[in-house]
Amino acid sequence: MKNVSMVLCVLVMLACEQNDPNGSGFGTTDSKDLEKNIGPCDQRVVLKPTKIDSRHVAFYKLYKMVKKYKGLFNGRTFKKLGSGGKPIFDFPIAQIFPVYNNADFIYEGLDYNIRAIKSLEFIFHTLNLNIHSINLDLMYASQLLEYLLDSARLLKTLLNENFSDATLERLKATKTAEELTKIYFYLEEVVEDRNRFVSKLSDALVRIAVNNFGRASVLEILANNIIVQNDSLRHGNSIGSSISNRSDIIVFYASMRLMVDVVLCFIKS
Repeated sequence: MKNVSMVLCVLVMLACEQNDPNGSGFGTTDSKDLEKNIGPCDQRVVLKPTKIDSRHVAFYKLYKMVKKYKGLFNGRTFKKLGSGGKPIFDFPIAQIFPVYNNADFIYEGLDYNIRAIKSLEFIFHTLNLNIHSINLDLMYASQLLEYLLDSARLLKTLLNENFSDATLERLKATKTAEELTKIYFYLEEVVEDRNRFVSKLSDALVRIAVNNFGRASVLEILANNIIVQNDSLRHGNSIGSSISNRSDIIVFYASMRLMVDVVLCFIKS
């Protein structure tokens, strides 16, 4: 009922503005001064919205997107994998990497793509993941799992923990039209970057498995196209010329993390 009331409230405000074209800015306005209004939250990003919506339009768009993606990410289950149900990831993840209790995050991180999941399984069996010694194999496998954990949790956690109904009400009451427009814009970028990252990573994993590459080739592909050694880049702190020649996988992963930080900054500021 609370959700319905919020939607009705927004629709009423929109209807009033439609009847008053000289009112508080229904629709969009040019944002030629956006670059002048760069604040601490979006100073690290190149992408900017090209137009600023009115407060009511911007909030309504944000509200609808949050509800859409909350439903999508919280509603996914293994039943949607088909009659086979939940597949078995035939590799002892918890034994080799005790920080993970099970492999469920791998399914979420790869958007339940069975071919990609089985390809990752092939890669782990191909690598020399000896728990008694630290080698490149373990380092690369650990990085892959970090990617997948972030893919599974970052956006989902952002939506569930930072876009509650109470938070949405606060944003509606306290944020400017430009701030609401930017929150919507950068949240959409998080979703798109994650989708591109998962797609590119899945394709790369499947390609390795289909070609039945050996350990040396797998390590080379991981090093050149998938794994990032730079901690600053991996955590989204440096997006720009430093990765212009890197794999799309790395670019989208780093951008996803950066955009999450940008959205959180706008919410908490």
